[in-house]
Amino acid sequence: MRSSEFKSALIVTLLSMILLRLVWMDLRSYVITYAPQNRYALDRSEASGHCRRSFSLRQIGPEKPTQGSWERPGWADSRVYQKLVLASCRNGVLHEASFVRYNQGLLIACLVACVLLTRVMARSWIVGLIVAVALLSRGRLIAANGQISGDALIAVGLALWAMCLGHWLRSGSWWVYLASYVVVAVLMTLDPGTALLGFAPPLALAIWRPILRRKMERRVVPAEPVSRDVKLWKRWGELLNLSLGPAPDAPLSGGLFRPLPDGIRPLVGQPRFQNALKTFTIMGAALLGIMLIVQFMVGKYGPLPLQPVTGSAIRMWLRGFLSPLDRDSGLGILMMILALTWRSRWLPYLRPLVNLVGAGIIFSALGSAFMDLIYLPQPAERLWLGTRLLILWEPVLMTLGMLAFYQMILSLLGRLDRIPSLTRFLKALK
Repeated sequence: MRSSEFKSALIVTLLSMILLRLVWMDLRSYVITYAPQNRYALDRSEASGHCRRSFSLRQIGPEKPTQGSWERPGWADSRVYQKLVLASCRNGVLHEASFVRYNQGLLIACLVACVLLTRVMARSWIVGLIVAVALLSRGRLIAANGQISGDALIAVGLALWAMCLGHWLRSGSWWVYLASYVVVAVLMTLDPGTALLGFAPPLALAIWRPILRRKMERRVVPAEPVSRDVKLWKRWGELLNLSLGPAPDAPLSGGLFRPLPDGIRPLVGQPRFQNALKTFTIMGAALLGIMLIVQFMVGKYGPLPLQPVTGSAIRMWLRGFLSPLDRDSGLGILMMILALTWRSRWLPYLRPLVNLVGAGIIFSALGSAFMDLIYLPQPAERLWLGTRLLILWEPVLMTLGMLAFYQMILSLLGRLDRIPSLTRFLKALK
């Protein structure tokens, strides 16, 4: 059987698995749970006069919420979530099935963003389909469709942010880089702690630049070409479409659909690149500043008193932050750490993307910790974002973890081809 037939059969199998999982996701029943902030969101929708709540939704929370318990500025009072609440009316009544449908659609949108990120980094749709199957096999992501909250909106935003940065590392398109700030501006309306994501790319690149410059000053030893005479590597390479090098007709200037031959890595030390980075970073910071001013004008951020931080509160917050960490997400983080230390010429853009996403997780954790521990009053502890932050990052973590595993497999196959005894053995089998 030829390699093209193998690839066609593999693609059809993966697409069939994705379709079956989507059908199962649509047919299964969900345990409906409500985030505490829904009381505030539904009160505002009912006060608008456009919707009235069904009997089940009317049972959420106390009739008069306690002072400080619903004052967190976040997804409950964002216009995006309010539009979803109003659009979920059927004959003037809010229904739970509408929210489940929204969460299913948002999960698929997050899935598409992760698949596009995989395609951009690995240049293989087959690997992207494998990532899609893995994410649709994650029971916690499917079960979250019954959670009536704005978490799915934030998860989609984080996946889009990572996809924009991965595309920018490959293409050098500055408008895609600016689009990452637009995504952060929208995320700010859902939770203010995500505003610090805008600081992750410039600071990570500022740290990355001197390290890369020292590497470029060293003597570059060209990598040995992978032997195409070896049957093992040739068959797997053709099957999985692993031609990851630049195309022969790769353009000299990148764009939205025209990646640079070597990504932005050779351009980092050039003055023109640095000037463009400063310009678009300032544009992104101005965009976030305008969004912050608008949020203040509409009264989203109230004059809440700053709270003193104690050691016990920090320890409790850290325990809540690490509580969602399980086997799959922990394995993804472990593979990301290995990608930072694994020297490989395959997927050369994975390491800087892992650095950017790692910086994004740290900055988002700092932002949520500030909102949870300092800015908000003490009664709002149960509305902490830090306890859900790793769950929101989980699709991105699993995607990068699988890309890191894919990079290790490519490196190992390439090293097997350079073992003389194995090479002679495989040639003897021809």
